[in-house]
Amino acid sequence: FGDHGIVGLTIARPAAASDAALLDTFLISCRVLGRRLEAWMLDACARQLRQRGYRRLIGEFVPSERNNMASKFLAEHGLVPLAALPPAEAASAAAAAEGLARGGELYFADLHRFKIPHLDIYADDEALARSA
Repeated sequence: FGDHGIVGLTIARPAAASDAALLDTFLISCRVLGRRLEAWMLDACARQLRQRGYRRLIGEFVPSERNNMASKFLAEHGLVPLAALPPAEAASAAAAAEGLARGGELYFADLHRFKIPHLDIYADDEALARSA
C-alpha cells in the first residue's frame, strides 16, 4: 500500500456448508488503519470467494484486550449479526460455522448481495494504462 509495503492479510477458509466461507483472519497494520484499505481488502476477499463459487461469508469477532477497536468492523462493513437474521437463515449460518468458530459473535453476508458501505473503488492499473 503505497510506500508502506505489505500491510494486511485476509484469510477465509471453507466452512461446514459447501457454499460458505469463514473469514478466519483479518489483519491490518495500524499505519494504514482508517484509510479505507480495510474496506478494499474485505471487498477483494469477497470477490475472490464469489469467483470460487461461495455464496456466503461468515465473520466472527472474538473480543480480546488488543482488538477492541475492531469490535464494530464487521457490522460497519456490511455483515449482519446472526442475531438480526431471520431464524432459519441464522440457524443455517451458525451450522455452517460449526467447528470453525471460536465462541465469538458471528456475522453473515450473502456474497451475491454483499455491498460494503462507503467503499471507494479506483481504476486498476490496466484501466489507467489504457486511458493514458
